[in-house]
Amino acid sequence: MECASSQKQAAESITALLRYNPTISAVVCYNEIIAMGAWFGLLKAGRQSGESGVDRYFEQQVSLAAFADVAENALDDLPIIWASTPAREIGYTLAERMLQRIAHDEHYLHSQTIAARLVRQK
Repeated sequence: MECASSQKQAAESITALLRYNPTISAVVCYNEIIAMGAWFGLLKAGRQSGESGVDRYFEQQVSLAAFADVAENALDDLPIIWASTPAREIGYTLAERMLQRIAHDEHYLHSQTIAARLVRQK
């Protein structure tokens, strides 16, 4: 389910999603703003964000994960699993590649993988 990048819209969307799909067990958000809104929406719907096996079913817990392009110490201390992407490194790599293309270095083609880190908040 998509929504605008606002906490209010994300909270409303997660509430509607849970109304139509009450057995949902996990939600993945595309940024930290949506994740915060989804967390507020879970609370409003009487749910909790968590990841503990059998308790998830009985306590109506929903695992919440999100992508973030901020430093680990800037992430909020919420029960969310963050996939932290190194935005600065990606930007530098892209800029370097663009400069190489401008210099007409067409034979310098390669792919590069820049891994994200999983950060668990409890």
